[in-house]
Amino acid sequence: MALKELEVRYATKRSKDYKLTDGEGLHLLVRPNGSKLWRLKYRFGGKEKLLSFGPYPRISLAEARLRRAQAKLALAEGREPGAKPESKAVKTFEQAARAWHKNRADSLDPGHASRLLRRLERDVLPAFGSTDLRAVTSADVLAMIRGVEARGALDVSRRLKQHVGQIYRFAIPQGWADRTRPPRSPTR
Repeated sequence: MALKELEVRYATKRSKDYKLTDGEGLHLLVRPNGSKLWRLKYRFGGKEKLLSFGPYPRISLAEARLRRAQAKLALAEGREPGAKPESKAVKTFEQAARAWHKNRADSLDPGHASRLLRRLERDVLPAFGSTDLRAVTSADVLAMIRGVEARGALDVSRRLKQHVGQIYRFAIPQGWADRTRPPRSPTR
């Protein structure tokens, strides 16, 4: 049977925890210290889980029922209601490249580390450094490499291609990128 606002408001503390059930897994847990907490019991992936909505009176009965409905909707869509949403960190290519360089700089000869950074700053970062790491396409990388090849720096173009791949391989475990190489641009 559904709870009434007065039942929730006047629930008194007892020597042990007890629950006031509202239905569909929602209940109010009343603690011996007098605190009242909204909780939802549900099953996901064959396991019983418990989701806490917060304390009463900060979370009213109506708000708890609304959150229960949202949780049930998430379950119907196949998502776990208690899971934290994945945060996709947005990083520009330049931020990722500088983090990659900083990570490698200690293991490199100082002269080599500075040459590597100069190469990136001269050719790669002006081309797509301010672009979101996930939005850089293979066509962007190819255009940058073709520009370097056009001035006759074939060895530098090969190294820059390697560096871009290494930056992506560094960015994936950080959650900044989804794949090893930039996605292919749509064919025309």
